[in-house]
Amino acid sequence: MCSTHHVVRPPTRAAQLNRGALGSGMALRSHFALSIAFAALCSGPSQAHSLHSSDLLVMGIRAGTDAARVRELLGAPDSVVQADDPSQSEAVPTWCYSDLRVALDADSVLGVWLTGASRRTARGLHVGASTRVARQLYGSPTNAQGDSIMVYTGPDHAFLFVFNRSGKVRAIYVGRTLD
Repeated sequence: MCSTHHVVRPPTRAAQLNRGALGSGMALRSHFALSIAFAALCSGPSQAHSLHSSDLLVMGIRAGTDAARVRELLGAPDSVVQADDPSQSEAVPTWCYSDLRVALDADSVLGVWLTGASRRTARGLHVGASTRVARQLYGSPTNAQGDSIMVYTGPDHAFLFVFNRSGKVRAIYVGRTLD
């Protein structure tokens, strides 16, 4: 079940522990932390892109995929909620599936959240894997906020966020920044 109680854009006050659809107890440090990571993405690449277009597919879905195509691939969602998305300033319609959420803007995908171990990125990363595995699969992140967020940038403003706690992946987001 998808919950609207998760926080993707953490509040601007002190660090908090948030429980919800992103996994039991995923800690997102502060609005400042995510803002720094997102600003790094928007300011341009600091190194060569390590991600390719093929790395940004999850279950055949990428940012920009038509909502009708998502239904063809995954079927009807288990539920639909308004939820936060790293590329948006307000909550957006989000289709919830087992271990997967799809954030939408009008009729196209903004990004895909992997929230459980049954779903994997194109390179095989999944929730519950160690951060060491994430680095083996993706290399050094383009940017990081301590050990809690690893950011990898790709072509055409695409990115992959790996949210971590205690050396384990707690959630993965594959999406694109606003142009």
